[in-house]
Amino acid sequence: MKEANNANLFADPSELETKPNLTAVMPTSVPAGKDNTVAEPTVEVRFCTSGRLSASPILHFRDYSMLASQELAELPAAKDHLPVIIRILNSMVVEDFDCGLLHMEEAKEVLLNVYGKWWGNKLTGFRYLLNPDLEEKDKLLAKENISEADIPLSALVIAPLDPEVKEPINIKAHGITVKFIFPRIRNSGIVDDLLKVKFAVQEQQFHRLKQLLEYNSKQTDPEAKKEINLQEAEDYDLYLAERAKWRLIYMRAQEICGIDDVVLETMDDRIKALTEDTKISVRHWQLYTEFLEGKGKFGLSNEAEFYSDILNQKVKRPFLFYTWNLIPSGTMERPGDVDASISYG
Repeated sequence: MKEANNANLFADPSELETKPNLTAVMPTSVPAGKDNTVAEPTVEVRFCTSGRLSASPILHFRDYSMLASQELAELPAAKDHLPVIIRILNSMVVEDFDCGLLHMEEAKEVLLNVYGKWWGNKLTGFRYLLNPDLEEKDKLLAKENISEADIPLSALVIAPLDPEVKEPINIKAHGITVKFIFPRIRNSGIVDDLLKVKFAVQEQQFHRLKQLLEYNSKQTDPEAKKEINLQEAEDYDLYLAERAKWRLIYMRAQEICGIDDVVLETMDDRIKALTEDTKISVRHWQLYTEFLEGKGKFGLSNEAEFYSDILNQKVKRPFLFYTWNLIPSGTMERPGDVDASISYG
């Protein structure tokens, strides 16, 4: 069954089915761009994926609301920031669309467009190496070799998704064709909910031991550490290994949608395909990973050119642009509305 875009992503685990149908779905055709009928100011986002994933080619977003500002207070300290990012985007999107279905790079496009429309034309506070070619690690990471960059939005490059690429991605190995889809930003939240349901008993069983281990890890004096039952600790290690195995299964289950001519419509179908069927091989996953890192790569480049006041010249440096890096800080003064919006793709 095709899921609704407004699915409750982060419900209390007790309210979820054991294996909920919360997987992303492929559009039967490229959805049309949306008309903005909202009177308040918005920014139009033209996605570099051109509507070939879950989102339409165009969506519209409002500026950060009071609800979003409350969520912003949790970043970047939130243990899991992606549910916070999704709630923020869902409070801003004009159309009836669940932003948890966005790819991570699409989410970054939204945040950059909102930033450029209402908050300024540059990102600030990004640390970079003045001389990245120093061979000695101590000198390379010395305070004297590190400065902060102001990166103009105009210097950011967003590469479009290859026009030949569309879902599903059909990967054939050992005579079996497995159909894959791109990951979505809500996947990790779904995994956490599924794990809470599956391992609720074990989490309760090992709750005290977990607290003891966390306490001991913070003690520098060996005499201050508390005694641990070795058999219980061994059982806990086995549990963590089992939990890690199922985390991987749940993550992978959201990235497959079919085997040969069989459509895997539900999460239950996909989990069974990974745990009860031997048709999906390691080679399939290797080729899928290679695809994501090659022809399937798109979005914000991790390299930007900017002017260095210290070096008195333009330099190009690598940066890890996380979603929370693209959100204005609580102390940032808003310069006023910018007339021109920024579009990518």
